[in-house]
Amino acid sequence: MSVFHRPLKIGVVLLMVAGVALALIGATAAFSHLQESDAVAFIAVAVVLAAAAVLVAREVRWVVAVCFVVLAGQLAAIIGTIWELTHGIAEFKEKQLQALGFDPTTSVAINLAYSSIGFALFCWLALRWWFQPR
Repeated sequence: MSVFHRPLKIGVVLLMVAGVALALIGATAAFSHLQESDAVAFIAVAVVLAAAAVLVAREVRWVVAVCFVVLAGQLAAIIGTIWELTHGIAEFKEKQLQALGFDPTTSVAINLAYSSIGFALFCWLALRWWFQPR
């Protein structure tokens, strides 16, 4: 039994493609608000995620391993975004999101959803690994 089976691989690739789409939305907003330095950061994220998606689809082992370490780390992102939603978004982040034309609370909620899906994919992999025949 392969721990990293086709449905799990598809889930990870789709999450990365969604990340590319979100980064491109951010880049478009940054360009339209004349914030080129933010746009460059969003484009860099989009390029890295797109490349990682291709490498995961091809099952490049070290990329798959790095992805699952990052997905495990999404637990910290979940905790942080829940903290932000319950205790207030940092003023700097709130102003930056508003300057791009985004509602800060909605943006943080989208981040929470994205991180939750990422951590769920990690849990799926961990359970498959834990219960694989030895």
